[in-house]
Amino acid sequence: MALTPPDTVASPEAPARGGTPLLATANSLLDTAIQIRIGGPVELEALRTYLVSEMHAFQERATLLGIPVETIIGARYCLCTVLDEAIALTRWGGEGRWSTHSLLVTFHSETWGGEKFFQLLARLCQNPGAHLDLIELQYYCLQLGFEGRYRVLDQGESQLDGIRQRLLRILRTQRGEYGALLSQHALPDKRIATGRRGRVPVWVWLIGAVLATGGMYTAFKSSADRRGDVVAAAIRHARLPDIAAPSAKAPTAASLLQGLCRLGLIEVKDLPDRSIVTIHGDGLFASGSANEKDAYRPVLASIAGALNQLPGDIVVNGFTDDQPMHTQEFPSNDALSLARARRVEQMLLVNGLSATRHITAAGLGDANPIASNDTASGRSRNRRVEIVLMRAASSQVGDTPGGDPRNTQDSTPQGAAQ
Repeated sequence: MALTPPDTVASPEAPARGGTPLLATANSLLDTAIQIRIGGPVELEALRTYLVSEMHAFQERATLLGIPVETIIGARYCLCTVLDEAIALTRWGGEGRWSTHSLLVTFHSETWGGEKFFQLLARLCQNPGAHLDLIELQYYCLQLGFEGRYRVLDQGESQLDGIRQRLLRILRTQRGEYGALLSQHALPDKRIATGRRGRVPVWVWLIGAVLATGGMYTAFKSSADRRGDVVAAAIRHARLPDIAAPSAKAPTAASLLQGLCRLGLIEVKDLPDRSIVTIHGDGLFASGSANEKDAYRPVLASIAGALNQLPGDIVVNGFTDDQPMHTQEFPSNDALSLARARRVEQMLLVNGLSATRHITAAGLGDANPIASNDTASGRSRNRRVEIVLMRAASSQVGDTPGGDPRNTQDSTPQGAAQ
């Protein structure tokens, strides 16, 4: 990662010097998120080693400062989510290269935090006086460009801007004059995108040099050894505060993926013998393409994480509308639907679906329409991929409602990744 010290002053470090202990403790990780967004390629294993070590050091520093364990865990969840998103959106960290060993998987056994980040924020804002430090940290995460679930929504940026403004009003109300500093020192995401960087501590530039020479592990190994056993154990086993009430019921696909359903990104139907997760193709793929859109990769990662919690064989079915497809790459609707099904299969495996799962891809073309092909809106609904979790022992690809597939591929994980 080639780094050059910037010439402007705006940075999270500025308010951190006179701000809260939590923000000051998290400052190095926030600065690293900036460098990931504006820097060049990094050796991922070295970066992961450093970030895991620094996250442990963050926990130790926060504990020594007397920050409550619940706040530390909430902050850690947010920092993991922000860093994971920043890396996944780079050319060198995308395509699933980071997601299977992400910080969120390492520290919280989750694949995507873009939904829960905002659930946590909403819960904290119900009693801002008791959680102001963590709210402030989340505000800075948004200022540094984190988007989470709003990345894939229409008008997502305007909704995020509204959230940032509401948080700023809360912070100013609670902190008075100090709150006014937030808008002066915050680093909006658009400035990151255009390369106008905030001032970053000297150690960050040293990290860049170490990354470039592949020496990060040696340089930062010692910080991983600093955590105390008792503190580390308490933090690892603590729960994220008030995110979801524990349930005695067995999880279902609908319950595990309800956040994505509420956002309209997927539809889930739980039946007695199967669960069907439907992703509409116009959101997932460009017209005539079998390459998924970048914005949907976190969605596929979240689906993979949910499937790992549910037993059964998996069938990925691709569907098209009835408009004929004749291209060199896809000579028929069947070919396009199979290519899309296989791509979703691959992305589920890349994003953490267990290698022991039996998964099959099928291309059904224009079979089994769920809406009329006589209208544009109906054709749009028919262009879809269905991920079917079969709970019956004798599950077959042909068990999908409405007909038998004309093209199928039964793949091992190794074959699917080819």
